[in-house]
Amino acid sequence: MLNLATFKEYWDVAFPDLRLRRTHFVLAVSGGVDSIVLAHIMHALKANCTIAHVNFQLRGAESDRDEQFVRDFASQYQIPIQVHKVDTQNYALTYKLGIQEAAREIRYAWFGALMQQINEAENNKPQSNQLNALTPKPRPVVLLTAHHANDQVETILMHLFRGTGIHGLTGIPARRNDVLNLARPLIQFTKAAIMEYAAMNGLKFVEDSSNAKEEYTRNYIRNVLIPNLNTQYPNIHENII
Repeated sequence: MLNLATFKEYWDVAFPDLRLRRTHFVLAVSGGVDSIVLAHIMHALKANCTIAHVNFQLRGAESDRDEQFVRDFASQYQIPIQVHKVDTQNYALTYKLGIQEAAREIRYAWFGALMQQINEAENNKPQSNQLNALTPKPRPVVLLTAHHANDQVETILMHLFRGTGIHGLTGIPARRNDVLNLARPLIQFTKAAIMEYAAMNGLKFVEDSSNAKEEYTRNYIRNVLIPNLNTQYPNIHENII
């Protein structure tokens, strides 16, 4: 079950060093249900946030629809927003990358640049009093993504099928601070719990039509393989986790 209490309970265990009001969180928001729920929860907890949305321009009018939806959501909840619009197709051709690889590279490079920009702005603010001026405390900037437990299952299966060692079977970490300072506070919660939260709170969201395309490995695992396996092993999600 996902609600403010269960989210905060997991947060306190998984991220004891991240104080909701002392940290500046960059929320990666696509407009899908997962990231919209995460943004709604962080807003409800009065966390200091900026929404970050990337328009990859890969789905024509649908990409622009998603961007406008996220802008409207940010306006409704009065959350600052930054949008990055990029020609992903051209980037992929230029650097000889697959579309998904190019999108990932674009996304995380921009998130990193945005976090650095926010960090500089936050820590160059004038101090409110002389004591603070003598002992300034830097405000950390942390990226939050909306990966959840179902993503975890899919990732573990992808690693297993491709061939992996023990590290690959550990799946998606809840926290990383090697390249980017990154946390995934929904990683313990299932897609069903996220959908239930959205319904209970009357949240609207957009659907990415590319999620139905089975030529993408993750979509095949999600939409075909796992449902078929689930008929033989009804607890497949729980068992893999």
